[in-house]
Amino acid sequence: MEKDPVFIAVGGGKGGVGKSLISSGIATALALRGRSTVCVDLDLGGANLHTFFGLRSAEKGIGDFLFRPSSRNLDDYGVACDVPNLRLIPGGGFIPGIANLYYFQKLKILRGLKRLDYEFVVLDLGAGTNYNVIDFFSITRSGIVVTNPEPTAILNAYEFIKNVLFRIFSRSFKQGHIAQEIIEAHKFGENQQQGSSVRDLLEQLYQVDQEAGDKISAICNQFRPCLVLNMVKSREHSRAVASNLIDICKNFLDIELRYLGAVPRDEVVSRELVKLKNIVISRPESPAAKAIMTLAERCESGFKDQNLVLEQEEQGEPDGGKRQEDTPVYTSTGSEKGDLASMLKRFFKEFETDEGEPSAPSKGGSLRDMNPLKVLDPRPRHDEDLTVPVFYRKEPLIFENFEIPSSLRQILVFISELTHLEGKLKKKESQGERVPARKELAHAWFKTGLILVESGQLSTALRSFERAARLEESLVSAHVNAACCLMALGRNEEANSRLNNIDNIKDSMGADGLGELSLIVRVNKALALFLSGDYQRALDHLKQVEPGNDYLEKVLQLKATCLFYLGRLEEAASTWQRCQGAFSCYNHAVCLARLFRFHQACQPLKEFLSKNRNDAEALALMALCYFYLGNLDEAAQILDKALSIEPFNVQFRALMAFVSFKSGLIDRAIKEAQVITRLRPSNADLLGLVSDIKNELKAQGS
Repeated sequence: MEKDPVFIAVGGGKGGVGKSLISSGIATALALRGRSTVCVDLDLGGANLHTFFGLRSAEKGIGDFLFRPSSRNLDDYGVACDVPNLRLIPGGGFIPGIANLYYFQKLKILRGLKRLDYEFVVLDLGAGTNYNVIDFFSITRSGIVVTNPEPTAILNAYEFIKNVLFRIFSRSFKQGHIAQEIIEAHKFGENQQQGSSVRDLLEQLYQVDQEAGDKISAICNQFRPCLVLNMVKSREHSRAVASNLIDICKNFLDIELRYLGAVPRDEVVSRELVKLKNIVISRPESPAAKAIMTLAERCESGFKDQNLVLEQEEQGEPDGGKRQEDTPVYTSTGSEKGDLASMLKRFFKEFETDEGEPSAPSKGGSLRDMNPLKVLDPRPRHDEDLTVPVFYRKEPLIFENFEIPSSLRQILVFISELTHLEGKLKKKESQGERVPARKELAHAWFKTGLILVESGQLSTALRSFERAARLEESLVSAHVNAACCLMALGRNEEANSRLNNIDNIKDSMGADGLGELSLIVRVNKALALFLSGDYQRALDHLKQVEPGNDYLEKVLQLKATCLFYLGRLEEAASTWQRCQGAFSCYNHAVCLARLFRFHQACQPLKEFLSKNRNDAEALALMALCYFYLGNLDEAAQILDKALSIEPFNVQFRALMAFVSFKSGLIDRAIKEAQVITRLRPSNADLLGLVSDIKNELKAQGS
């Protein structure tokens, strides 16, 4: 008899918070408690869950399940673990673009999951808030959100919960329904400074569609995710963060976020993971393993239905659900962003009031030696398409026996057909069945490659172009596009080698196509070298590109960036002036600032900020210029604005600490420096800054 599995989806907005540790640990602990359990690695594109179970590699997994059309049973692609009652379905197995699933692929996984015959199915999801992650998390309305008590992680956890909730809202209505427009408008709020609450959304929905309002209200009642704080140092602090986040979710999202528990920071974890050990098995006595086993017990005892109370202060001493006296009382500001900011201020205050002072570092800079320009370390930024290789799409193609499909599903079937025909061609079968000519088959592979590139299926596109090139070696455009795929996949040295092997262009191209293809080869050679960090050779190739072509802007930006990293700042600044890209003015200012021409740098920065008022990096660079020009008050004001946009940027805070100190604002300098040293405790320069500031404060008091 098939079981009705309990799904436990483990996700979170930020990478590196320990989702895989928690999911593998809970799955192991449930299995040890006698529950039949399967753990599924759904971190598609970055699957490594098998290492948490002591496996160096995964021979099969989700990729194989998706790629094989006849596969229906997901459990067939699982592997045994050294734990009774436990099985793992890895994310391994090969399929191009597995991180970017199409709808039919996602449905196949969901159907496979629902057919699994286990008591518990633990899903380990990837980081971020893309639709794949969100949709798998919402397979159950009671997933686990893992985070740690750090500012960016807390914010990302809240945004993750909000994105999941609004995704469920949106998918509950047909395309074009008026409710979808209202939901989208309330996702961020009409006023970006003060986001809308779900109650505001409900109020508007009830005005236009009573049934839609009832549906949203029911979703909020059913959606009850659980929170797990990982790598916590202080029980009291983690409880306060959890309590505040629960209150904010209730106030603005109208949902009940439940606190499942916390896992302490434990050095045993990193040591065991390096050895590919599962800590629940190898070190069950460790604090982290004990905490994870407690989480598993709570999941088993009522993950779907039980109202989970706040974590007990000490094992065996429940707090009865009462709020601790030292837990800050939540008071709403009426603004979603305001409440989050208030919670994070309490986080910083926790660090500022921590007992003890940081000791002076044995190495590192002093306040007198610190260089604010070095602290900020501004570098060129580029348009997204600058590092995108240039594919050749104008190849004249001949098709007499093929009708090239346009959808990805049809293309995958078409690839099988082409492979079959190519095999027949190679074996020179003469059974009367007509086999297309080699050239036409090569053109079919080439066209297939272009369609796959547009669909983001770069690995499969690479193989298509390679097959086209093998069938017709003179098809130079296939060699070029194969090199472009290699670059897009990060295999820059292979791409450069392939481009260097392209010969006989004149013999393979007509007069009309020769010029542009030659140009594309040169641009791509330069780009491959640029992406490999060989800026001098990249620059040499760029100099061979004739001006006045379709790729002039790309060439100029690549030249300017190469010149910058080669230390030729004068030439870089001059080249950026000729560019028309979105970041050209900013990059021009970076070069001028590096040349200590701060007054000149202000002009292109002002031009850039006139179009990008909330660009935090440009604001920080402007503050740096004002600092060097002696306008400390203006520098501090601009830095404040930059920090309001990116409050956890360590470089901005270091610069603010320095500017505050120079302005005589010692208290502000101490606050900024202490926060930094807590976020980056191993940075000797910043520890030196804190020490110097406090010594100066003592000197002023004496």
